Amino acid sequence: CSALTSVTMPSSVTSIGECAFEFCSKLTEFIYKGTKAQWNTITKVDLWNHDTGNYVVHCTDGDINKN
Repeated sequence: CSALTSVTMPSSVTSIGECAFEFCSKLTEFIYKGTKAQWNTITKVDLWNHDTGNYVVHCTDGDINKN
């Protein structure tokens, strides 16, 4: 995972599992094929983004910075 820089996800994603992107330290973007509101309804389990890069989620209606 240390070389992963970008992830593209369809709007049909409803959850992201525990440690899914853990230690992906070079991750800079998620390209999400849905809206910001849809992204915010995705269930994200503990540590799903632990020790990731400072990524941005690019949605169809704008961007969300890593929080």
